Amino acid sequence: MGSSFNPIIKTTADAKDPFAGLPLGLDARVCRYFNDFLASQDYAAADWVITTTEAGAGAATEAIAAQEECGALLITNDLADADSDEFQASSDGGTTVLEAWSLTAGQKLGFSTRFKVNDADDVDAMIGLVITDTAMIDGTTDGIYFRIVEASATLELVCEKDSTETVLDMATMADDTYVEVGFHYNGAGVVTGYKRNANDDRWMKVGTITTNLPDDEQLALSFAIQNGAAAADTMTIDYLDSRQERS
Repeated sequence: MGSSFNPIIKTTADAKDPFAGLPLGLDARVCRYFNDFLASQDYAAADWVITTTEAGAGAATEAIAAQEECGALLITNDLADADSDEFQASSDGGTTVLEAWSLTAGQKLGFSTRFKVNDADDVDAMIGLVITDTAMIDGTTDGIYFRIVEASATLELVCEKDSTETVLDMATMADDTYVEVGFHYNGAGVVTGYKRNANDDRWMKVGTITTNLPDDEQLALSFAIQNGAAAADTMTIDYLDSRQERS
């Protein structure tokens, strides 16, 4: 007699978070990438295709942050205006971008992250799933990602297909203050944006997007930061979590 092992913790179709209907535990029906950036082995430059633009006198750096609770990846740009550091997951030691994710009919997908920037209204930043691109900040063509645009502290969720965007305002960023956000694709043409409520630690639905979903491309885990002035900006990523049902 004996009981079977069931790792599924959450599969409720109407769960109020980015991973509605997706297992939290180990489950072969779902592929998952999770990185808490807790120890030195959690970040290696060779795991990413990195595109760096530097006109300043220093150099961009990426490393596990010192004394950051629960770990984080700290990215520090060079000193010149428009200097940038862009990252896309790699499959072969930093040469080829790994496009492992897609918005596919009948397959749920969830993504969440917790991050902050040092200067919310004077920096460009993005994080999410994006097509292979060496100039994401300057204008990618396809992706689903969170974005901050210079001169605005508004965090947006962007669905972009063939360079046409649909945008959902998610939150107002503050300097050096974490925000936790996520999105859920239901496998049937709807993307829902979520934000973690700091007061009660619950996910809160912000809104939905049904147009310009990049459903004809493979996408890669991606993040980027670009200076808005002649001063080094920083982006600190607490974690990345992406899950998708297998076909």
